[in-house]
Amino acid sequence: MDAEANKWVGFGAVDKAVKTGRIGNGQVVCSFQLAAPTRDGSRTCWVRVNVYDSSLIRYARRKIKPGVIAHVQGELMNRKHRGTGPQLTEVRAHTIDIE
Repeated sequence: MDAEANKWVGFGAVDKAVKTGRIGNGQVVCSFQLAAPTRDGSRTCWVRVNVYDSSLIRYARRKIKPGVIAHVQGELMNRKHRGTGPQLTEVRAHTIDIE
């Protein structure tokens, strides 16, 4: 499969403070939500962004605050909600820039 096939690029206003936690293997991760407008601006899509890279986590903790406009590039990933619920699609961030 082409490496560019799973690429997500978007921007939006950060909704809440960055949440930090650990996944099953003990790795530190953080996440935040973006309120991303649709192309025509008629709706808002809520996008959960997950950060796994340690240097990007440090950047997110320092710079990502509610109301900040964040530009994110990453890949889509699926996971089960709370292990048994419906599948969720989220973004695994590779780069984050803020305005």
